Amino acid sequence: MLRGGYRLRMRGRVALGVCALVAVLAIGGGRESTAAASGPPCTLSWSVVPSEQVPGGGLFGVSALTSADAWAVGGASDWSRTQRPPALTEHWDGRRWTAVPSPKVAGVLESVAIAAHADVWAVGELGSSTSRTGFGPGKGALAEHWDGAKWTRIPVPGARRLSAVAATSGHDVWAVGSDSAGAAIVLHWTGSRWTQVLRRPSAELFDVVAISPRDVWAVGDETDRRFLELHWDGTRWSSYMQPPPNGGAGLDYEPELTAVAASGPTDVWAAGNAASSGNGPAWADTVVLRWNGRKWQDVAADTLLTWVDDLAIRAAGDVLLAGLAGDDDGYSQGGAGPAVQRWRNNRWQRTVLENGERIEGFAPNAAGGLWAAGFTGRGFDPNNGFPAKTAPLIMRAVCS
Repeated sequence: MLRGGYRLRMRGRVALGVCALVAVLAIGGGRESTAAASGPPCTLSWSVVPSEQVPGGGLFGVSALTSADAWAVGGASDWSRTQRPPALTEHWDGRRWTAVPSPKVAGVLESVAIAAHADVWAVGELGSSTSRTGFGPGKGALAEHWDGAKWTRIPVPGARRLSAVAATSGHDVWAVGSDSAGAAIVLHWTGSRWTQVLRRPSAELFDVVAISPRDVWAVGDETDRRFLELHWDGTRWSSYMQPPPNGGAGLDYEPELTAVAASGPTDVWAAGNAASSGNGPAWADTVVLRWNGRKWQDVAADTLLTWVDDLAIRAAGDVLLAGLAGDDDGYSQGGAGPAVQRWRNNRWQRTVLENGERIEGFAPNAAGGLWAAGFTGRGFDPNNGFPAKTAPLIMRAVCS
C-alpha cells in the first residue's frame, strides 16, 4: 500500500463534488446483543459543529476529557500551497471550537491524547515547508505538549514519524510510529523524556490504546503480509499475528490494522484492510477483530468499507468505523465514498457522508455520544488522490 507521511492517504482518482455540509446525519439505534455488557439503547444524531475554517486544513485526530474540554489536531492538506504552515490544533471549551497557536514548525499532527486539562500530547510528522507533493519521506517525528497555557515542541530523537498517542496519566504516555531506519517503534513517556521500549524491524504500527499502565495495545502489520497486534502487560510485550485472506496471494495492498479501541481489558477492537486484486479476497476488504481477554476473533466484516480511517467504541458492543466505502477506490466509479459504519445487534449499519466530507478520527464524549474530526473538500488533485482544497470538519453525535 502506498503511504504518505500523513494520515490523509492517496486513494482516489476522480473529482469529488462541491462540498455540502450535512446538517444532521442519523445512524439507526436498537438494543445491543453482544456478549459484553451493553450500554442503553441509543440513536446517534450527528450534526456539524462550527470550527475554525483554516483554508487547506484537515483534522486527523480528536480526544475529549470532559464536555467542556476537547482537542482536535491536524494540519495542511492543500498541497498547492508553496509553504506548508504549522500543525493545526483546535480546542473545545464547551461552547465553541477555537484554533490555538502551535509551535512554528511545518508539520502535521495525526493523533492527540489528553492526560489532564493541562497535560495534552499530540504527535505526527514534520514536513518540508517547500514541498508541494505531500508524499515522500518525512522530515522527522513531531511531538507537541500542552501545559495549560501553550503548546511546546518536545524532541523525539531517532523517530521519523509518530502515528498515534495514548495516555493514562501524565506519567504514562505511549506513542507508536517508525524510526529513521523504517522499523516500527513504541515510545513511553514517564514524565521527563521519551524512551524507546520496543523496536520491530520489517513492521509498521499505526495506532495505540492504553487501558491502564499494565494494559496497552498497538496495531499495524508485519513484513507486509500479516496483521500485527502487540500487547504490554506491565512486564513484557507479546505479539499476535493473523494471516491475510488467501495467505496474502494476489493482494494489491499490504494487509494492515490501522485502528484500535477498547472499552476494557476483555473488549478490544481492531480494524484494518486487506485490499484485494480484481478477483477479490476470501473475506471483505475491511478486517475487524475483537479481543475477548483470551484471543483475537474475526467479527463479521460485511462493512463494505475498503479503507478504515478510525475506530471508536461508544459503549461495550457499540462500535463505529469511519473510512471509504465501495470498491478498491472508494472515491471513484462504483465507490460509495466516505462513510460511517456502526456495529449493533450483531450487524453493521452504514451511512454514506455528504460529498466532500471525510471523518479521520473519533472520540467518545462525556454525553455518551461521539466527536468526529476530519475535513471537507472540493476539487481534486489526481497526483495526490484526494481533494485539492479542504477545510477542517468537526461533527458531534448526540445520544438520544
